[in-house]
Amino acid sequence: MNVNILLLALGTFAIGTETFMIAGLLPAIAEYFAVSLSAAGQLVTVFSFVYAVGSPVLMTMAGRAERRGLLALSLVVFAAGNAVCGSAFSFAMMFAGRVIAALAAGLFAPAASAAAAALVSPDKRGRALSIVIGGQTVSLMLGVPFGTYLAHIFHWKVPFWVVAAVSLVAAALIRRLFPVVPSPGAVTLKERLSVLKRPVILSPCSRH
Repeated sequence: MNVNILLLALGTFAIGTETFMIAGLLPAIAEYFAVSLSAAGQLVTVFSFVYAVGSPVLMTMAGRAERRGLLALSLVVFAAGNAVCGSAFSFAMMFAGRVIAALAAGLFAPAASAAAAALVSPDKRGRALSIVIGGQTVSLMLGVPFGTYLAHIFHWKVPFWVVAAVSLVAAALIRRLFPVVPSPGAVTLKERLSVLKRPVILSPCSRH
């Protein structure tokens, strides 16, 4: 498989690790910032909300951007968001770091899938996409337990710095090794959201 596909999977691995590992860190975060566990849980909620809302908006805005630069930049911003979390001295700062990370993740994930499809021949696109998306699956099996272990052994901030480092490595390798990947063309926000009109999307149990 094209090494570039593996680099995209490394990016989704970093994003998946940061997305899911925080669940195991919430008690320590709540204690550190002297907030309730439910308040700390809003760090999960805000990430999910910003990711869901920001992704289609940002991809619309970046529709004409060359993909290699876009992927590298989004990982650098993601690393910055994790660095903010890893150095947070207040809950508000931690909250801001999660928002930054969510915006970057929402930009990287769809761009990575599009780039994977563009880098391989049509008959290999399914495999390429499964590898890129599989990065998040691997993060659940390896990244999340490892992040929780680091938090237990050292400090809950350490896993955020590790994710930031992995993200920067992936960004550097993508910038250095990736070919130029032209934009597939701008898609309007209305077109991106039109899929929500499909009954099968709105109702998972629909037979239509």
